[in-house]
Amino acid sequence: TRCYFSDQCYINLRGNQPLCCHVCCLAACTKSIQKNGLGLELNSSSSLARYCDFYHDDFTRNTCHSKCIPIQYLDTSLTAAAIPSIVGSIGCVTFGLFYMKYCLAKSMARGETYTTYAFDNEIQVKTKNLPHFLASILPLLLLIIIALTGSLFGNDFFKKNIIFIALLAAILTASWLFRQFIPNKIAVFNLGASSSIAPIFATASAVAFGAVVMIAPGFTFFSDLILNIPGNPLISLAVLTSSMSAITGSSSGALGIVMPNFAQYYLDQGLNLEMIHRVATIASNIFTIVPQSGVFLTFLALTGLNHKNAF
Repeated sequence: TRCYFSDQCYINLRGNQPLCCHVCCLAACTKSIQKNGLGLELNSSSSLARYCDFYHDDFTRNTCHSKCIPIQYLDTSLTAAAIPSIVGSIGCVTFGLFYMKYCLAKSMARGETYTTYAFDNEIQVKTKNLPHFLASILPLLLLIIIALTGSLFGNDFFKKNIIFIALLAAILTASWLFRQFIPNKIAVFNLGASSSIAPIFATASAVAFGAVVMIAPGFTFFSDLILNIPGNPLISLAVLTSSMSAITGSSSGALGIVMPNFAQYYLDQGLNLEMIHRVATIASNIFTIVPQSGVFLTFLALTGLNHKNAF
């Protein structure tokens, strides 16, 4: 059957549970592949999986979850250091687009198609009604508007919790707008709730792993080595946070370690609160695509790929 989000993207039916590797950029990717004459029979290609995973991980986590963690320790907001944030986002998007093009060219040169890493299940395609484009993007726009408004004009409570309010508003809006397109609403909500458990445990285990690393005898030597890097303290902050993300495989896990244990050190160095927030958030996403990354393991489960053909 076709994906809810794009009539160019197909859902592979495995048993009674639909699995789809649709992420934020997949609709554009499938159109590009179609123009280049590649098959669209199934939803899994190794290179496609790699660069969709990269782009989804870097873009969505940098704009959502991990940005909230420093707020609890620095009393900042989602819009902290707005101009450096915009510049960093432009850099991420630019690099992401070039990297996607590079991976697509490699995939085409090897003759890969959507059937290269396909499931064995038979594909059934049927036409279905889809929401209007404006209705489809309204929940996301509402989330962004509420998050930015609360961050700019809200009190301390709203600044620290606005992302949860915005997410709840977006979920309720989507539930109402798409009610006629979802025949079994209870099943969809149950699937959403159950699907949230694995990422929660993946992040929690990553933070626990990082906590164990911190009490290891060699961690003090490691942290002292990074903290004594010559130059602007922002450099050592970026190196420290990215190193923690590589160890834990989680941007939120890295920030959950760095903020409570090292934020005060960098404040004592005279750094601006908002710059600490922004640099740590961006650095936490640099090395998160490692074999034990929670988002990567989730992506493998959704696509049916493995470390050998997807990492």
